[in-house]
Amino acid sequence: MKFYRTFNLLLVGLGLLLSAYNVTANPASGHATSSHGKTSSATQLSSHAQAQSPNLNQSTSPTAFFDAKGRLWTTWIFGQFLYVNYSDDSGATFSKPVKVNVQAEKISSNPEARPNIVVANNGNVYVSYAQNLKKRFSGNVRFSRSVDGGNSFSAPITVNDNLELIGHSFPVLTVNAEGTLYMAWLDSRDKVAHKRANAGDKDFIGSSVYYAVSQDEGRSFQANAVLQQHSCQCCRISVALDQQQHPVYLWRHIFDNSIRDHALVRFTTETELSSIMRASNDRWAVNACPHHGPSISIDNQDDYHMVWFTQGDARKGSFYAFSETSGEGFSEPVGLGEDPQSAQHPHVLAFNKDVYIVWKSFDGVKTTLFGMKSEDRGRSWGEAYTIAETQNGSDHGFLIHNGQYMFVSWHTADQGYRLLKADPVKSDKFVSFASLPSQAQ
Repeated sequence: MKFYRTFNLLLVGLGLLLSAYNVTANPASGHATSSHGKTSSATQLSSHAQAQSPNLNQSTSPTAFFDAKGRLWTTWIFGQFLYVNYSDDSGATFSKPVKVNVQAEKISSNPEARPNIVVANNGNVYVSYAQNLKKRFSGNVRFSRSVDGGNSFSAPITVNDNLELIGHSFPVLTVNAEGTLYMAWLDSRDKVAHKRANAGDKDFIGSSVYYAVSQDEGRSFQANAVLQQHSCQCCRISVALDQQQHPVYLWRHIFDNSIRDHALVRFTTETELSSIMRASNDRWAVNACPHHGPSISIDNQDDYHMVWFTQGDARKGSFYAFSETSGEGFSEPVGLGEDPQSAQHPHVLAFNKDVYIVWKSFDGVKTTLFGMKSEDRGRSWGEAYTIAETQNGSDHGFLIHNGQYMFVSWHTADQGYRLLKADPVKSDKFVSFASLPSQAQ
């Protein structure tokens, strides 16, 4: 059994490395390395002037968000700075980028610990990101806001109130209809405190999920609070708002000291939390972090929709399930596509009764971005269809909605940033994909 688990872990690690998004076109390094170990000539810096010009196509880990008026906002890393710009024509052209942090910082470009951007109903633009510090695995979660429509941003602040040189990273950010901001992240303060209190004992497994709330439009955050201890330490957290505008958090949790399945906690009021609920039961026993976080979305009838990756004894691959009981129980998992074991980094988004899923798959030569759609709240699914392909490094694909259409936000080393329509165009012989032209600046 020990050999099987070790061998299984090696296979998982190889698959994740092949599909990882490694330093694509960030001019801080001077070149881009693809997830297949190649250098992409399309992203070579052609001149010193180009190297000094921040642009979305050559950025790292761009994250996109549609505001209430349908404007597309993006935040992205270029060198040691975070930038924000927007598009009023669905990604065909973009505004001049605005720098968030005036002072250079080592900003995490890990796709699992990516920058976040949200826009409140009053037009305020909020961003968060992880700042890497000198000590390995140490960092801070940072926040900045714009109250003038993205023309300028406040000096970034550190939201974690524990300032030790330890891990505070993998932030997620959301704002509800009333303008209340919620930030959550992975935090190692409890693990460090346990070790100190127990003379070096290392029995505290994993990290903790912490959160902070701002009710004054990001001017300040309330004291940090623990959401739950014993989370996986390197998998992204996912958050969605329910119909009461309360956040629901989903993350990879460590059960029984070694089982890395998924857990869920929801806010029952603006300040009170539910008990922890087990969201997946795959029985994945592994003493390592998969770097493979889940995704959750909530529809207009308060059904929860989740997707996740596992290599458990119960099932292997990427799967979908829904809950009609606010996370207290989920449907039987459905595998993604024809080969769930090759499906990686899935993302889900529901809009009314339609539910969309996207994921990546690497066949040894190219990475394919796939999609799947349900028109009945996840009770049945159409066939998987191809969205796009690349033979170079690529980011994860993320679904976003502008109130009318569903899109996929995707960045690759060879083609830069693209906003793709997420509805397949069907014919008698095949399922193809309709995309929008992208001329991202």
